[in-house]
Amino acid sequence: MARRTLSLSVPYLPPNPSIAFYQQGHDCVPWATVRSPATITLRPDERSRARQGFPAHDLRSVADPAFVEARSLDGADRIGSMPTVQANDIDIYYEECGSGEPLLLIMGWGGNATTWKPQIPGLAEQYRLIVFDNRGVGRTSAPEGPYTIGEMAADTVGLMDALDLPWAHVFGISMGGMIAQELALQHPERVGTLTLGCTSPGSSRAPGAKQLRSDIAVFREATNGGSPDLEWFSDFLKRLWTEEALTKSDSYLQDFVFSLIRFPPKRHGLRGQADAVAGHDAYKRLRQISHPTLVITGAEDTLIDPRNSTILAKRIPGAELRLFADLKHAFHLERPDLVNSVIIDFIERARDAAPDVAVVGS
Repeated sequence: MARRTLSLSVPYLPPNPSIAFYQQGHDCVPWATVRSPATITLRPDERSRARQGFPAHDLRSVADPAFVEARSLDGADRIGSMPTVQANDIDIYYEECGSGEPLLLIMGWGGNATTWKPQIPGLAEQYRLIVFDNRGVGRTSAPEGPYTIGEMAADTVGLMDALDLPWAHVFGISMGGMIAQELALQHPERVGTLTLGCTSPGSSRAPGAKQLRSDIAVFREATNGGSPDLEWFSDFLKRLWTEEALTKSDSYLQDFVFSLIRFPPKRHGLRGQADAVAGHDAYKRLRQISHPTLVITGAEDTLIDPRNSTILAKRIPGAELRLFADLKHAFHLERPDLVNSVIIDFIERARDAAPDVAVVGS
């Protein structure tokens, strides 16, 4: 099969060492980091699709002229195609790239699709990757709250329906892990494997539940007059990232902050999401989850107590638990290569363990 090429000019963005990834023929164009004006030749990797036995996906990331034009005009950070779909009475912004089995990433409180940036290259090499902005943040609608985790799980199902996606591997982080739990419980047929990152089963039984409610109350007080002040945001960052990440000039922290500055969430959207987190309770239903499940967290997380991950792993039948030493809540962004390798290994092992199914007779 002939390999397609596409050249386009992209604006300058902050330097990123992963540029080499996009010069090696992969079929998505996130965060190309070259000085403007410049040209990158993109060659979709048809071989990776053939190796995995999957047909080529109709990715709108490199073949659609509208994508190229929009990417060049505003210089926004994107990982591939960038449509908006209407689902569950809101407009949901999503992006996708890569090929293979679908992997759906569900972001945590306040983050958006761009916040996944550090993990995108490694995961897009293996899977058809879908990321999106939850209700209340980024480029997705932000209706007045309060929101619920169940409502946000319904948003996710609506997005999957709009993409004609019957199922996907699911990785949810923090609040996104709560949404992923509800998705697996309410729509089990839509989930392949389930990865839950630095999240909680909810309820008053959850370790640190009282502290989490206090944190939400502090946030609401800090935003009574508008956006939270610098002191609140500084404290928030210290609970997400290690001291090393906060002081290094080349850490992924800059990408995280840039994603929030580029697409700042609305105050009422953040409050709506906070209400959803406060109301989450899947504790008594966890044993109903029958999917291959991986639970991961930073061992030094002070935002969502790591003991919650232990509870999730104990109560979900057959679940695996991995703790990342010396890392905090943003463990997946601070050490993306390490975390990606654990997730990919888990999905591949789950796939190998699945029985072959054949229809016999008529």
